[in-house]
Amino acid sequence: MSDMKGHSGKAGGNKRRQGNHAGAGMGSNAGNRNKKAQPTARDTALDVLTSVEQEGAYSNLLLNGALQKSGLNGPDAGLATELVYGTISHLNTIDYFLESFVSKGVAKLQPWVRNLLRLSFYQLYYLDRIPPMLR
Repeated sequence: MSDMKGHSGKAGGNKRRQGNHAGAGMGSNAGNRNKKAQPTARDTALDVLTSVEQEGAYSNLLLNGALQKSGLNGPDAGLATELVYGTISHLNTIDYFLESFVSKGVAKLQPWVRNLLRLSFYQLYYLDRIPPMLR
């Protein structure tokens, strides 16, 4: 499998994203902000993609560790795996299409925002079914 090493997007240091990227105030965990919620497949995929880009980590090793840490299994683990490997394998095409929608350019976005857009585009454009977020 390929990873994002060598990708021309600006890494932008090791500053991690802040806040709940999954949509604060929405979903079944909205009232449980003080409790640690189990990450979803999309959360896990986003974390892996961002770490691959920022830290130059190998996607297969990082994904394996992230799946074990998150406790995802079955369909959720499959979705996270598909989102990571699919986004990475179509990265140049995805960035080409996103450039026309981001006025300041994809490379100038914060890494977590850039990767959220990438995995969202991959899911909407390339996947036949979009599973609902169950957690």
